[in-house]
Amino acid sequence: STEVDWIGTSLGGLVGMVLAALPGSPIRRIVINDIGPYLPWAGLLRLGANLNDAPKSFETIEQAEGYYRRVLAPFGRLEDAHWRHLTTHSVAWSVEGRCFKPLCDPNIAHAFRNPWHYSIDLWKHW
Repeated sequence: STEVDWIGTSLGGLVGMVLAALPGSPIRRIVINDIGPYLPWAGLLRLGANLNDAPKSFETIEQAEGYYRRVLAPFGRLEDAHWRHLTTHSVAWSVEGRCFKPLCDPNIAHAFRNPWHYSIDLWKHW
């Protein structure tokens, strides 16, 4: 059988956590980043609002950086060079659209359209 080493950030960490806990899981080792086994609904609500309100494109890299500085400010202060690095690795130039587009699946926001408010508790998988 094939074994894998899993590195999961945010949603990838949650998916990896659950998969690693399954009987016969192929996950040998796991690194989880930017997430934990408990997510209070207030945090999920804020994340969902940010995703649903996120621009689909940016005309300039400066516009993209301004957006990331604004929505990620609660995570702490960064130097200007770090903000630029984060931004340049979060967007890509779209030749056909002649704009910068976020490097994330725009459909991820659909998961946050659920009208129920509940926390996610994955301690049993941890």
